Amino acid sequence: MEELQFLQNSNNRCRTLIQKVQTETDDITSQFTKQIGNVQASIEQVQSALERGESKVKEAVVVTTELNARLAEQKGVCQKNIEEDQRKTQDLEAQAKKKEEEFQQLKGNKADVVEEKKKSIAQMQQQTQKVYENIKLAYKTIEMLKMKYADVVNKVQKSSSVSTLAFGMDYEVVIGVLARQQQVASGAVQIPPPSGYDIEKAAAAGKEAEKTAKKPKKK
Repeated sequence: MEELQFLQNSNNRCRTLIQKVQTETDDITSQFTKQIGNVQASIEQVQSALERGESKVKEAVVVTTELNARLAEQKGVCQKNIEEDQRKTQDLEAQAKKKEEEFQQLKGNKADVVEEKKKSIAQMQQQTQKVYENIKLAYKTIEMLKMKYADVVNKVQKSSSVSTLAFGMDYEVVIGVLARQQQVASGAVQIPPPSGYDIEKAAAAGKEAEKTAKKPKKK
């Protein structure tokens, strides 16, 4: 009996242990399955993230390729603009240098022109002075002729014999000459001044010469 009881107790313990082990195994299996599910979900999430990341990487590669192409294009445009600006700068420098040379040449030419103008003005002044002197001399000569005409007329009028002064000349000719001399002396006939001169300036110069001639000379 005791042995049977012992066997039953042992059997019950074994069943209890087996049930406990089974329960623990089920728990472990459940937890393991759950963990596997979690890990699988995590793996799927990671895989999805990787796929999204790969897609983004591909997009980034495409964008980077486009940006590199645009960058190369912009670089070419910038290089072309730089070369164009350099060419324009060189052209402007060449033009500025040419303008400076032209300015220096014009400056030298201007100095030569000014000097030539000064010489021309000096020559014109000398010629004008000579003309004024000739005008003064002409009017002085006219005044002297008037005085001589007046003196001759007076002498003829005071003379008792016109034929004596005629020195054998024709009487009618002498009378005509004396008549014209008398007209000049009285101012009825004007002796024309030399042509090509300014009459007003010449008259003023003649009056000035007359005033100078009338001034008494210092002894």
